[in-house]
Amino acid sequence: MSSVFVSWGSPDKSVATRLSRRLEDAGLDVFFSDDDMHTGDDPNVRVKQAIQEASVAIFALSDESVGRPWVHDEIAWCDLSRTDPNAKMKKLMPVVIGPLSAGNVPRIIRDLHLFDLTEENQWDERLQLLVHDVSIALGKELPIILPAAIFA
Repeated sequence: MSSVFVSWGSPDKSVATRLSRRLEDAGLDVFFSDDDMHTGDDPNVRVKQAIQEASVAIFALSDESVGRPWVHDEIAWCDLSRTDPNAKMKKLMPVVIGPLSAGNVPRIIRDLHLFDLTEENQWDERLQLLVHDVSIALGKELPIILPAAIFA
């Protein structure tokens, strides 16, 4: 059972994989379809099950991924899960991982704060903040560890 569901589109696979690994390295239990889908699984059933079991959904977004029907389906399923009293979903967290035009942000999450993870030179610091936000949403607040260079 995973507490964090990561939604991504195939054009963003490499960045989404890095994001997922970093969340796992921080001790979070992550559903990432490339790792957690098994031979013979029905993707619709398995993904919906993972969403029902997750408390937080992270959407890795870019102009290339938001046009994918599967990404829109997952966002809709997560939103439904958030309003289902029998589900565990507490928070939807859109994360911009590449260029994303404002008009391309899916309607369901348009009013949510978008976390920016597009600057490669700020990746580690920004990702640490995201891990902290996810941890808070899960009720597992972790300390923020800032690089010493910030204080130099």
